[in-house]
Amino acid sequence: MVLQYILLRYNGKTVRLTPNKTVFEAEFYADCRLSTEQGGERLQISIHPKQTLDFQGVEVRYTHAFAPDCRIFCNGWQSWTESREFRPDERIEPLFWGAKKWLGAMGDSFFYDYPTKNGCLHSWSYSYIRDKKGELWLASLNETSGFTCIEHDTTGGITTLSTEALELEHSYPALDCWIGTSNPFENKAYFQAKLPKNTVRLGWTSWYQHYTKINETIISEAAANAALLQTMGNEKTTYSIQIDDGWQEKVGDWLTIKKTFPKGMEAVADAIREQGQSPGLWLAPFICEKDSAIFKTKPDWLLRNKQGKPVAAGYSPLWSGWFYALDFYNDEVQAYLRLVLQTAVLRWGFQLLKLDFLYAACLFPPKNKTRGQMMHDALTFLASIIQPHAEILACGVPLASAFGIVEYCRIGADTHLSWEHFWLKLVRHRERVSTQLAVRNTLGRHHLDGRVFANDPDVFLLRDGGTKLTATQKHTLFILNCLLGSVWFLSDTLAELPPDLRAKYEVLAWFKHRNIESVRQGDDCCEIQFSIDNQLFTAYCNLSPTPKR
Repeated sequence: MVLQYILLRYNGKTVRLTPNKTVFEAEFYADCRLSTEQGGERLQISIHPKQTLDFQGVEVRYTHAFAPDCRIFCNGWQSWTESREFRPDERIEPLFWGAKKWLGAMGDSFFYDYPTKNGCLHSWSYSYIRDKKGELWLASLNETSGFTCIEHDTTGGITTLSTEALELEHSYPALDCWIGTSNPFENKAYFQAKLPKNTVRLGWTSWYQHYTKINETIISEAAANAALLQTMGNEKTTYSIQIDDGWQEKVGDWLTIKKTFPKGMEAVADAIREQGQSPGLWLAPFICEKDSAIFKTKPDWLLRNKQGKPVAAGYSPLWSGWFYALDFYNDEVQAYLRLVLQTAVLRWGFQLLKLDFLYAACLFPPKNKTRGQMMHDALTFLASIIQPHAEILACGVPLASAFGIVEYCRIGADTHLSWEHFWLKLVRHRERVSTQLAVRNTLGRHHLDGRVFANDPDVFLLRDGGTKLTATQKHTLFILNCLLGSVWFLSDTLAELPPDLRAKYEVLAWFKHRNIESVRQGDDCCEIQFSIDNQLFTAYCNLSPTPKR
């Protein structure tokens, strides 16, 4: 890959930067440093404005000869977004225009114009190109100042890195990127993960069997059932019992509890601990639904667009329809969230908080902030309150913002009770509920696990009834989650599983000590080599309906 040019755009003008030279302009000066590091090169660009500057971004262009049989990994916008290896003749399909009103805010079609030409691919924060010679990685080493978009034009032989725009009044690290043949996530000088001592977390979640129809009895029975499997092999295991969506009266009204939890959330958490398990709770801190008290009584708390209208973060038929983003920079919003989170971890005693729909914090940045800055500010705010009292499982979040901040992070779509969601796939929803999409993301983002956080591939399902997944599909989901993820959550009633499926669940004790040696991917097939107690094993996966050899 050969550097072609570096451009800096501001106030409608364009300036060309030269590596290891400082450019002086009337309005600013800029440093551009290119250094050679083990396995690659690091490019750092900093801007120092002398006055208010309308900074429109940096563009770095490389030329590259894409091999016809190469594969290009493209990281999606957030946790649920399709993230996989693409062929050089593919293109990433945009969300169908008629669905943008309902689904657009969840993905990058909210603000990114998808190219219409085959061979044009885009990735957020990092990407790699794999061919017979090996892998060539491109990664932003600092997304706290803004998100980096990596675009590949395979027919033109071009790769471009570009940054976000904002109004500048102070020195600004515009770009810090790495290009090389080694995986940057294995370099601890760049990525420091806050991982718990035992990165594998076993547990149960209420969502995929009960959805929002949960109560105290369901939760207490789940904790008691988990106690039946307290000892797996020769190890005593603590399970997370995660209370998912449905405990609160309305999304956003986190201190108003449903009548189905008459004793309150503190009593529920205590009951889980009495069974020897760890209580977990679901929250979506940056959104509120249309029928919530917050939406009706706190209009100043809502994030608003240039027209002054509330910014919709999505639509859910399980809630009251539309749900909206909160203005994170509003002091009253921060005070409310601080009260909610402190109540959840300090008074109620929950030890794991699953924080969902986090992308809502960065949907509409002010002129002096980028989306990346907003997301970083929001996540560090949450972490400062929750840690060290409890751990965080982030979900629906641009991944690079969570690097080294949260202990666990969702890296794929929600598991579905069918292999694929026909209608959401038809409208090209890249954040759709889909077991197939979840599995592909587990494969695509496996390189993050244990390096920047512990990967949460979402749940696996073992039960015979209540799903349309075949036995083979459930087995594939189970094996891939155990091999390539570190959050192993079930959403079945353990006491109702027949002996053969209970025995399968107990195999998790064996998987806890696996070490991944290699992952070799094809279009639909992959080979995973792993070792346990110095014994080497190989797992094969075929995601297509056609038998492969």
